Amino acid sequence: MFKSTLPLLRRSFSTTGNVHTYRVINGRPEGVFFKWVSEKSGREHNVDSPLEALLGALAACEEITANFWAKKMGIDFRGLQFPRIEADLDTKSFVGDGVPAKFSEVRIEVHVKTSEGDEVVEELKKNVQEHCPVFNMIKQSGVEIKSNWKKEEIENCS
Repeated sequence: MFKSTLPLLRRSFSTTGNVHTYRVINGRPEGVFFKWVSEKSGREHNVDSPLEALLGALAACEEITANFWAKKMGIDFRGLQFPRIEADLDTKSFVGDGVPAKFSEVRIEVHVKTSEGDEVVEELKKNVQEHCPVFNMIKQSGVEIKSNWKKEEIENCS
């Protein structure tokens, strides 16, 4: 189990067999780059986790892309929150056991702050996923991405 040293964003790490799941929970892209302690060795690693950095980059890139497309679409948009971003990695890939060295799946939960209807949120999601460079790099590497966008109700401040 790895533990975050930053209070802005909690994350966790779990293992089932050789498959490790990295999670970024209850946060936004800020503060995603972590130092971690290996529970197995007890050793502190004073480097950022590149796997979590990739998940943080995905969240940041989606938010930047969403801001651009919301302006282009002319919609009421107050931002995104990412209650959950997680990805699975089979650690056999590190030792050359014939397993691809990449995430097998990424799961994203996105809350969209808007007064717009569900169809507008779906159109925004489509635009973000078509134009977000980090999303597309991950997808084009053959990683399955499961992205669940939910509207977070707010009152329109016209």
